[in-house]
Amino acid sequence: MADFNINALGAFRNIDFGNADAIANLKQGGGVEQNGKLGSFFCKMFRSSATEARNNAVRTELLRALGQGFGIEGMTEKDGKTYFSADFMAKLERTLGRDVFKAADFKLNRDGSVSSGKPLTQRRIQAIVEKAGVYAKTGFSVGAYRQKLESIQKDLGIAGLPGADLDKLNNSDKTPKMTKLFIHVAKSLDFLEGLELGKPAVDKKTGKPLGYYTYSKGKDLSFVRLDPTLAYNLELGDDVSNWHGNRFEFRMPGSKADDYQPLGGDIGDPEHGFNHRLFLALGGELIHTERAHFDSSGTDIEPLKKYIAQTIQLFAQKMVDVYLECKAEGKMDAFRAHCENPGACMEEKGMRLTKFEEEHLAPPAQEGTGLTKAEAAELERIANQAVGDNAPPDKSEDLLYGVIDALNQRDEKLNASENWADFSAAAKEKLVGKTAKIVVPFKNEETGFYEFKPLVVDGKEVVRPLTAEDVDTIGKACLFNSVNI
Repeated sequence: MADFNINALGAFRNIDFGNADAIANLKQGGGVEQNGKLGSFFCKMFRSSATEARNNAVRTELLRALGQGFGIEGMTEKDGKTYFSADFMAKLERTLGRDVFKAADFKLNRDGSVSSGKPLTQRRIQAIVEKAGVYAKTGFSVGAYRQKLESIQKDLGIAGLPGADLDKLNNSDKTPKMTKLFIHVAKSLDFLEGLELGKPAVDKKTGKPLGYYTYSKGKDLSFVRLDPTLAYNLELGDDVSNWHGNRFEFRMPGSKADDYQPLGGDIGDPEHGFNHRLFLALGGELIHTERAHFDSSGTDIEPLKKYIAQTIQLFAQKMVDVYLECKAEGKMDAFRAHCENPGACMEEKGMRLTKFEEEHLAPPAQEGTGLTKAEAAELERIANQAVGDNAPPDKSEDLLYGVIDALNQRDEKLNASENWADFSAAAKEKLVGKTAKIVVPFKNEETGFYEFKPLVVDGKEVVRPLTAEDVDTIGKACLFNSVNI
């Protein structure tokens, strides 16, 4: 990974002479000091060889610091002088971007020593340090990844655009898919930042968390929470075994504090359901909340909250990390190709990014991932549907998405196809006869995508072997979503 050790920059890291045009030189005994400023009479004079030597010395030291921070090969030292290869300079330029770092401004001699002679200003140093800091090793936090994302948004030409303009781009067929995905990343970070977790209620006898949040002071503003009335009754020690109200309710981050709706019933309701509201809040990313180990008849909301937060974090974190690494390694073409077919749901997108990282990039650093090994394994289990022998039957749309993705990866022609007829025979061979929950596709006119509702007969969801007709009906809708997501 192109993890940057920010400490390698030393004195460059905190440079501030109070003037963006101040010229930096090396101090006797180490460190950086100001020596005039750009545009002054002193600097307009013919540069003496001594002045050029000082300018080259500070430029050399900055290159050394960047090389050490990134661990870039192609830097050698001999007889007290430092030399850089053309590949070293090219990788720095590619990683930091020519808008910040132009290799030509450093101008190497044939032996690889710096020969530019140009002054190095505070403005340029601060821009380079800021951009290098985007690659610094960090644990996951919304603030740190907002800074990294801002750098990517500048690359994509969407930095600073208001939300309404980003929504227009997100809904336009002309917007590159990679750009759309990073709009979804921005919305994902907004969502994570807006999560209110409240204060866990604690059993007064044992001191252990009770799995829901206290409501006694009206402080719980969680986006998903136990119904306050039920929570209050539990705190009073009332018997709620026969309680028939809504056990849980939800609101989206950013909405009014009292804008809660019941979570019960069909969370996939195309207008009011939780999954649909979540889909809109994330810019058009589907999360399979039904895969969380969450008992809607109990009082513990934590499994659902944890599942949603981890799924969103994995997607946002991997999109940013993999982009930056591909930029540093010159593999942006491969990443753009990946973004053309990133996966259907957010769970799958996160795991596909992880596999892309494993196949195309150096092994990721173990530190600063923000997920424990157990949590990462759980996310992989979720994405791969590896839920054990006693798990409920798969949903038929999940099986179809899986087959479409497998066929796309195996056959380049299919990967470019939008015609279900090209997939039908192989999908039927794989799925006809496999027991699953049967669903009925319907198009959501607001989002333009297909959604799926359970096929219900006599008040019960239908679970049976898939027929050829099921595969074609559901498969067409799944392919449409995959192609247009």
